Amino acid sequence: MATTIQNQINLVQQDSHIYSASFHRDWAVGPSVHGGILAAIIQLATKRHFTTTLSKYNQPDILSMHIDFLSTCTHDPFTITITDLKVGRGTSTIQLHLTQPQRAPDQLKIAATATSINFEALHGPSAPTDWQFQPQPKPLPDWRKLETNQPDENWLSVVVDGEVMPFTRRMMQLNPRGGFPVAGVCDMWNSFGSERVDSTHLTILTDLVPSMSDTLLRTGGIFDAHTIGSATEAWAKDNPGAPFRLSNSLMQAQKAGIWNSTLTLDIEFKMRLPSEGLEWAFSRVVTKELKDGRMDVDVTICNQSMQPICVARHLVMVLDARRTFDKQKQRQKPVSSML
Repeated sequence: MATTIQNQINLVQQDSHIYSASFHRDWAVGPSVHGGILAAIIQLATKRHFTTTLSKYNQPDILSMHIDFLSTCTHDPFTITITDLKVGRGTSTIQLHLTQPQRAPDQLKIAATATSINFEALHGPSAPTDWQFQPQPKPLPDWRKLETNQPDENWLSVVVDGEVMPFTRRMMQLNPRGGFPVAGVCDMWNSFGSERVDSTHLTILTDLVPSMSDTLLRTGGIFDAHTIGSATEAWAKDNPGAPFRLSNSLMQAQKAGIWNSTLTLDIEFKMRLPSEGLEWAFSRVVTKELKDGRMDVDVTICNQSMQPICVARHLVMVLDARRTFDKQKQRQKPVSSML
């Protein structure tokens, strides 16, 4: 059965190397489209290509993706054109170009490469390492307590339900009690409600993270993890165990002083997920440096056994927020009429 995000993307294979996808208003971040959703469109097209056009190579698992976000995507349908760069017995690599012909026929919006593999095939040796998270995350949540809305000793439930990226209203997030005391480190758990986490959900989660620039600078805005954490703690004192519904508005987003623009996103999938998917996924988000508007963001996603299943790295430019909202409003209808 297709998931909500798969139905919204509505990927259609036009011929052996061309795919189309729809736009859905749930993905809107002001006049643009959330980067995690765009990565998910690339991921879904890659998976479809390796299980249809290139199915004879039996490489159904995406090993890695490199995505260059070249131009802002608007509220319009997408076309994904694929070129087979290298096909072989062990791995195969394709190139994907995403355009929006209705809005800008000749403009390339996203360029990506993806490498596929078969995780069930043996390709070489394995060996354990002593790697571990530093600092250590909070202890695992008590899943039974969460199911019955009882308070957990270490985690607090949040649902983000607002005008910015409405897709998140179907998700549940767990933030650590005590907030985020280590500068540049944020932890969280995510679920997609009644839907299990699959590889497309994982792709979204690589970009569904706190604004590390707002958090480091403590802007106090709607994207600052400290602000979200404090509001969640205050709610939990009077409503122990009940999820905190966090709202936001486009007006609040437009008042933000800064905005994160991802230039490149690299994703590596560590394993094939179980066929039934995952109920929860843990994310550790780390920024080593914010310097002169340049910022790195590393994301490690784990299953409920804290085994890494996906890692990602963003190269981000932290810009004046007016560059995102004001300039694009000149080219489009007001976003409020489209939500």
